[in-house]
Order: sequence, then C-alpha cells, then structure tokens
Amino acid sequence: MHGRKYIEHLTGGSALHMNLDEHLTKEQYAELLKVAAREGCNYFTFNIPNTVCNDCEHIDKRHLAKCPKCGSENLDYLTRIIGYMKRVSNFSAARQKEAARRHYATPAQV
Repeated sequence: MHGRKYIEHLTGGSALHMNLDEHLTKEQYAELLKVAAREGCNYFTFNIPNTVCNDCEHIDKRHLAKCPKCGSENLDYLTRIIGYMKRVSNFSAARQKEAARRHYATPAQV
C-alpha cells in the first residue's frame, strides 16, 4: 500500500519501511529502487537488523543468533527507528510487541 495510487489520498504523507532480514546485492537494491520510482513511492527506507553482543559489545551488520567474535548468545538487535539505530531491548513494551510482529523479508522474497 505504497506509491502514488495510495499516497494521493493522504494529507500527512506516507513512508515505506522495507524490513529485510539481510543486506541485498547491489543489483537487488537497484531493482527495488526502480520499482519504487515506477510506483511513485517517494519516501522509503531499508531496515536491516544489526546484532550487538551484550558480553563483548561487538556489532555486526547481520542478523545473527551467536556473536561471531566471542560466541555468546547473549545478544540484542539494533534496528532503525525514525532515522537512527536503537536497541530493541530499549523500546517501550508496546513497541517491543510490535517489533516482534515485524516480518523481515529474505532476498528470495523480494
């Protein structure tokens, strides 16, 4: 529900937050940008969760289940919220519930 057919009926604008489970290839990003331009989606962002280790504080730009530096499974995730990265554990209780319902597409799904 993004693009000119939808946003022409809004007074406050519209933003597409495309949640991806991992980074795409340059070609995949280029194709998504073409689709956004063709559909008239004038404001959007890609949101890929980053992993932060609570033990050694290593940050990785992938969504992982184990720290690649120290092997810890005591992890948190960073995600983009209104233009900046924030730890999911620092979200309000309501926002944490909403974040748990988010779907992150894999490259095969885009």
